[in-house]
Amino acid sequence: MTSRFRWTTLVPVPLLLALLGCPQEPADDDDATAPGAEWEALPASIASVFEDEAADLGASGAAVAIWLDGVLYAGTYGTRDPDGGDAIAPTTLFRIGSTTKMMTSTAALAAVDRGALAMDDAVVEHLPGLDIAGDAPFSDVTLHHLLSHTSGISEITPLDAGGSDDLLQDFTFSSFGFAGQTWMMAPAGSFWNYSNPNFALAGAVVEAVDGRIYRDIMQEDVFGPLGMDRTLFLGQDVAEDGDFAWSDTYDWTGQTTDTIRVGAESYDHGWSRPAGFAWSSVLDMVRFGRFLLDGDEALLSTASHQALVGEHANMYAYGDYGSYGYGVMHWSQWFAGNGFYDVATTEHNGAIPGYAADLITVPGRDFVMVTLAAGDGAYFGALRQAVWEDLLGAEEIDAPEPGIDPTTFADYVGTYEDPYNVGTIQVTQNADGDLEWELPLLDQVNVAYGTDLLPTSRGSFRVSIQNRPTSISFIAADGTQEGPARWLRHRAFVGDRQGVVTRDAAPDPARLREALRRSAL
Repeated sequence: MTSRFRWTTLVPVPLLLALLGCPQEPADDDDATAPGAEWEALPASIASVFEDEAADLGASGAAVAIWLDGVLYAGTYGTRDPDGGDAIAPTTLFRIGSTTKMMTSTAALAAVDRGALAMDDAVVEHLPGLDIAGDAPFSDVTLHHLLSHTSGISEITPLDAGGSDDLLQDFTFSSFGFAGQTWMMAPAGSFWNYSNPNFALAGAVVEAVDGRIYRDIMQEDVFGPLGMDRTLFLGQDVAEDGDFAWSDTYDWTGQTTDTIRVGAESYDHGWSRPAGFAWSSVLDMVRFGRFLLDGDEALLSTASHQALVGEHANMYAYGDYGSYGYGVMHWSQWFAGNGFYDVATTEHNGAIPGYAADLITVPGRDFVMVTLAAGDGAYFGALRQAVWEDLLGAEEIDAPEPGIDPTTFADYVGTYEDPYNVGTIQVTQNADGDLEWELPLLDQVNVAYGTDLLPTSRGSFRVSIQNRPTSISFIAADGTQEGPARWLRHRAFVGDRQGVVTRDAAPDPARLREALRRSAL
């Protein structure tokens, strides 16, 4: 059978430099974004893993780029159309989902450098009149809270209302803020909880203090200085370019169970744009990865770059191994494929209907890896494991104990209230000492869930909602996972053990199901 996999090894150096938007003259040694001038084929074992995993993941097309010690490798798999035709190239555009967030953070920090913003500025200072329902005051939310996912704002990810630039402000002051679509789940700064509105609002703040539209800010302040000339937002621009990947995905409206085909202009939302709607190529993404590693004082001051890639919030993943910066995730050690490795990374992935993205850097090593795929959930764990071992020389180590202590389970027992979404959550301990939960409102509106809480690490548990596995964490009042819990945290809802039920309206089953569904994006 003819392989759909290609390694790009024969591109002439001048063409390579042109594709990357690099100067043709040798770069200065201190140019942190300048790529190398040589291509080398990756080891055959790496190539084989990429090909096999892309096929196993069901990706119709994929691309990978790896920067290691001044050498750039690129590889592609499949075709731009799932039915065949033109092959994927290193220049091919894919949606990059939430990896857009680190780029939005960069624009915000550039505004801080100019003196237009400060990280402790209240959002309402720059978006006056905006308010969000909830017992906790929205007025306490700062730019720092938005960029670190510690605002307490609930999730909403509108996918398709058109690409108008006006939506970033208009939707903020209409459907988002005043139509009951979102609320404050907890006081700002209480804990980390991933929520796309944080970055939509951050983009709106940057736009409000600047005067330019968000797309122009990104192009002029971020993409342009880094030579990222194939990173775009408008579907029209992507369609006119022509070198983009189509993909097959689910019907995100929930109206059918059909598979649908999506491409450049299939969906867009001007408000969600700063949270995850960019298109890019693996070559452009490597350039941004180089910036994450080394910085660029022409773009961000040293202090702002350190803030971008710093560690601001515990993500409660396997104890204390994961933390969040401003649009970037940190893992001090972590899993790769089937192994666990002492390799610290700074990274972010992206999931948006039809596409999956990963941008990974290894601080202290001159290493960036980017994968982009046309396929839901197409994340290359086996490739990462092979690269860790074969290119970085890492050896698999024993995974640490997850810190599960059944004697602490009593600290989580109690009644938690979420008046805006799932209502009362009752956590109990059975005769065997295991934890169970009951959500009467979900029973009332026929949302399926499993009753068992399966421990995965200290304070965190695997649960089943709508027949999909997901996770919850118990968090103490001081934001740690030590001692009696106050909060039961899920991406789509937060229960407060000190809360009081204040629900005034009948439950909305459609909204509840949508909140649970979109928490997977």
